[in-house]
Amino acid sequence: MVNIGILRTIVGFGFKGLGFFWTFSDKFLCGSICGNKCSVAQNQVCSSLFLFVGIIFIVCGYALIIMKDRKKEKLKTKIKKAFKLVK
Repeated sequence: MVNIGILRTIVGFGFKGLGFFWTFSDKFLCGSICGNKCSVAQNQVCSSLFLFVGIIFIVCGYALIIMKDRKKEKLKTKIKKAFKLVK
C-alpha cells in the first residue's frame, strides 16, 4: 500500500522542480520556440507566460508539501464537542 503523504511529497517536489525549470529557462524556451521570427515584444510576452506558469507550479508544489491530512472524526464525537460534553 502506498502512503499518500509520501506520494504527495514526491509529487510536490516534482512540481517545484518543474516550476524552477520553467522559471529559470523561460528566455531559452522562448528563443527556441520562436527562433529569429519573434520581435522583442513577443519575446517579453512569451517570457512572462513561462514565468507565470513556473510560479504556478512552484506554488502548487509548495501547497502539496505543506498540506496536512485531515483528521477524521465520527459524527457522535462532533455532536458531543458541539454541546461541550467531551473535552
